[in-house]
Amino acid sequence: ARIRVHVEHVGTTACTFRYDMSRLSDGAPVATVKHIVVHADLQKLAKLPFDDELRALLEQHLVSNTVAK
Repeated sequence: ARIRVHVEHVGTTACTFRYDMSRLSDGAPVATVKHIVVHADLQKLAKLPFDDELRALLEQHLVSNTVAK
C-alpha cells in the first residue's frame, strides 16, 4: 500500500492530518483516515497554542480538503 500524509487544517491549538491509502498495483484508493491532533500540556491537561516554528512547518504541508488520487 502507498500512504500519503497531508495537513488539511491548522488551527490555534489543533491540526488535522489526512492519510490517503492506495494499492501499489494499480493506484486505486482503498481508504482515507482523518486524524485530529491537539497540542497540549499533558501535566495540566490543557490545550496549548502552536508555537511559530511548529505552525510554519505544518503550514508548509497544508493542502485543500479534496481527497488526493
